[in-house]
Amino acid sequence: MKNILIISLLGITFSNCGVSIYSSLESPDAATRAAIALENKDPSGAKAILDVALAKGEDPILRSLRATAWAEVAEVSVVNLAVKMAENQDQSSTDVTALFPVLPAASKLSILQKAIDDMGLIGTLKDADQFKLTMYNTAAFALSLIQYDFSGDNDLSAAEINSITDFTTINTYITNATSAAGSYGGGGDSSTSAITNLNAIKTGMGGSLADLKSFLGS
Repeated sequence: MKNILIISLLGITFSNCGVSIYSSLESPDAATRAAIALENKDPSGAKAILDVALAKGEDPILRSLRATAWAEVAEVSVVNLAVKMAENQDQSSTDVTALFPVLPAASKLSILQKAIDDMGLIGTLKDADQFKLTMYNTAAFALSLIQYDFSGDNDLSAAEINSITDFTTINTYITNATSAAGSYGGGGDSSTSAITNLNAIKTGMGGSLADLKSFLGS
């Protein structure tokens, strides 16, 4: 399942942004050079290329690629997150803390927000970009909970759950995630399972801080 999803999401990151990682590199433009940098695990280099290109004029392909670069600078892997969510769904689990091990420290949230902001500047999103935006907001939702994992054990104790205060931010991220997911046409069983798991988590956490705490403690 993971290999299938990885292949699918590589298409989302590159091919559906108008850049093929298998295309001819005889005349590399900014998008191609940035895609190569991302492929070489150099998201900062990719972002630098895209910063220069976007300063010359707006382009949805470049904007989407820079969102990918920002997310990778934040150490957020769409592939790993989507796979983990699909696994959760296979196990009929809505355990949000199961996502913690595949995500970075909560301090990366401000960087990930830049990826979300870039996606918001694209306008009409392609189907693949809707999935990216879904996963970015889902990661931001989880990171806004990770900040309460004071012990760093990838879990939330009763005391840690009780310390949660910012329901608005947490709820906004997951609401934005489910909204983006609602516009996604589906890309296969694995991505569909990830979105099904997202919707189950949103339903389970309810509409208030008290509901959220009860959900996390169950």
